[in-house]
Amino acid sequence: MVEREKIKLLVIEPNALIRQTLNKYFIKSPNYKVICSVSTIKIALEKAKNVIPDIVVFDCVDYTQDDILIWEKKFKGVSVPVLFFSMQSEEKLFKLATLLRCLDWMKIDKPDRNLERETIGLLPKFEELLWNLVLSSRVPIKYFDVARPTDRMPYPNKFERVINSSIKKWGKNTAKIISIGASTGGTTALLNILSKLPKTTPGILVVIHMPGRFIGAFAKRLNEHCQIDVFEAQDNQEVKTGQALVAPGDRHLRIQRTRTGFITNLAGSELQNGHCPSVDVLFDSVAAEAGGSCIGVLLTGMGKDGAMGLAKIHRCGGITLVQDEKTSVVFGMAKSAIELGGVQNILPLNEIPEFLKQSRYE
Repeated sequence: MVEREKIKLLVIEPNALIRQTLNKYFIKSPNYKVICSVSTIKIALEKAKNVIPDIVVFDCVDYTQDDILIWEKKFKGVSVPVLFFSMQSEEKLFKLATLLRCLDWMKIDKPDRNLERETIGLLPKFEELLWNLVLSSRVPIKYFDVARPTDRMPYPNKFERVINSSIKKWGKNTAKIISIGASTGGTTALLNILSKLPKTTPGILVVIHMPGRFIGAFAKRLNEHCQIDVFEAQDNQEVKTGQALVAPGDRHLRIQRTRTGFITNLAGSELQNGHCPSVDVLFDSVAAEAGGSCIGVLLTGMGKDGAMGLAKIHRCGGITLVQDEKTSVVFGMAKSAIELGGVQNILPLNEIPEFLKQSRYE
């Protein structure tokens, strides 16, 4: 029997007690291999030598410009996801993540008292967030616009009014297919949405930017937490009510209309907007084949993939919505879609499932 490859974990934690607690837990875990557990970036990257971790647990109390340069040299061309265990604000962590060229990151608030006991109580949350992050690990930086702004500026109040009125405005609709695109931060967003949808939900097609070797495991994980069935998409597969199909990591996902509904079409591996699969390819296909009988959803993510396709869904009479800035890890794809004028609804992540529940297959 071939032993399953473990997730390579690097722990950078200045507090010795917390570091010892984390190290003790993850060394015993069957899922993780701790490369090293140390107090600073410099020591960590010296000890890691030629090993590239799958994920880093990191508190950023103290770091220097030299640390940033060492990190850049070590991870040149590779974006390693980071789980910050920190008391720092999200604004400061966002700036640090930008300096580290870290495309996928999340945060767990570090306790300020009873350190060992409180950290032990947080270990299940560590497992959950680490798994979500590692699914999108090691995406080549060249495929992303890493020169993003260090601050996410709020949008004018007119967009806030859309958030408050969108569900009431649309009421029930007759969407026969739902298409969803996501990138950075999308693993957690998709889990939060799909896990709340009933079996009566119209067929769902998903494109998420992550390495192909993780798609099958990601779909399986979603399936374990959802009422609907979630699978990695196969070619010529029927799109069914109560089912979500996730595009494989090496081919574009499209649909074709049949006499009874829709089937999938997996073809082409050329990059579009720097990605394969591409959200725009899926949205273009859904707009052409389903027209007004669809919903297009664009979630958290960097870049512009999906923005033009969402505008096409809007022009064809479909319903369009994006995840709002506040609940997005990176407000890039959704922002681009808003700027193109193809967005009818802007919703916080927790309201998107309720919006989709209002759709019904007729």
